[in-house]
Amino acid sequence: MYPSSNSSLSALSAHINRKRRQQTQPAHHQAQLLKFFTATTTTSSSDAKNRILVDEAVKEGQLGVLQWLLPAVELPDYLRVLVTDAAMHGHLEIVRSLDMRLDDLGESLGSLYAGISLLKAVQNGHLAVAKYLVGEGHQILARRKSQLSRCARHGNLEMVQWLHAQRLTDGTTGWIDAAAPGGHLHIVQW
Repeated sequence: MYPSSNSSLSALSAHINRKRRQQTQPAHHQAQLLKFFTATTTTSSSDAKNRILVDEAVKEGQLGVLQWLLPAVELPDYLRVLVTDAAMHGHLEIVRSLDMRLDDLGESLGSLYAGISLLKAVQNGHLAVAKYLVGEGHQILARRKSQLSRCARHGNLEMVQWLHAQRLTDGTTGWIDAAAPGGHLHIVQW
């Protein structure tokens, strides 16, 4: 009596099952697809495609994929940009891996890229990445007061405490004023 309903229900069920299979697909299938994709590219387009894949691996925190593709794109300046992207997204293991790779190439992150990376980590609330970069001797590249105020405005007490402990403040209390309008009483009380 309701043939269109049954066929719609069947189609919907099939779609849901397909999505479930895709979501539970093991990581090794993704790696196999990646290997196939890179093997079938032409020489002229492979560098650009590899960079796109590397960029996505960094943004998604896919360390294994990054390590597999890295030899194809090992330009020190590009690696420095990748560190900044990884720091911005809070991928500590990728930041470490790229930093070590730069060391292996006889290069360093450099004060400009390190400062930007540290700034991005702080701005996005990635404390572990910020601690790693400071532990490596890098300094934040921005007005310190503004970073402390930004973290206070967003209610990130842990980052505020860490920035304060690192003496990454200018001694004023403007950051308290930044926390209050957002209702971040825990920061004001601290």
